[in-house]
Amino acid sequence: MTRFLPLFVLTMALLAAGGDSLPAQSSNPESGEKGCGFSEAYLQQGWSMPGVPGAVPKGDRLSLSNRPGVFVTEMKPGKSDFTLTVLQCSLDSPGRLVVRPLHVKVLALWRFDVDRRVFAYGVQYEPQYVVGGLSSGSLEYVQAIFYDVDGSGRFTVMRYDNARMFGSLQVPEWVKRAR
Repeated sequence: MTRFLPLFVLTMALLAAGGDSLPAQSSNPESGEKGCGFSEAYLQQGWSMPGVPGAVPKGDRLSLSNRPGVFVTEMKPGKSDFTLTVLQCSLDSPGRLVVRPLHVKVLALWRFDVDRRVFAYGVQYEPQYVVGGLSSGSLEYVQAIFYDVDGSGRFTVMRYDNARMFGSLQVPEWVKRAR
C-alpha cells in the first residue's frame, strides 16, 4: 500500500508542473517495451467518494454468503453527479499514467461492514462527458472499491474492480483483528 504513495506524490507533482510531461513507465526495462497497469491507488488524506456524502440505506443490511461475518448494505447515493479524480493509462503514450478529474454519475453504491465497522464502499459509476455545458453519459460503467485500510475512517485506497465486486472484496487486517 505504501509503495503507491511515492508514485502518487510524483504523479501529482508532475501533473502540477505540466501534465503533458508525465514520464512513461516501462513494464519491461530490458526490452524497452512500454506498459501501464495498476490495480489500486493510495491517497493519504483519503478519497472523495462519489455518492457517499449524504447517502442513506436503500435496503436491508445483508450477509454475504461467500464472506462469513461480512455484511453489505445497498445505499441511495447522496449526490449522484460527482467529479472524481481518476488515474488511467494514456491512450496516446503507452506507459503514461494520467491523473484527471472526471465527471461521473453514480449508478449504484454499497457499504461493507463487519460488526457494523465500515471498511469499504463499492461504487458503480458512469463517466459523463460535458459538451457545450451539457452532460451526457458514456454508456459504460466502472466499478471501484474504496477501502479504509487502517481503521482511521479515511478511505485511502481506491481499487478498480472487474465486475466482481462482491467476489474480489478484501477485508482489511484491522477489521479481522477486532472480531
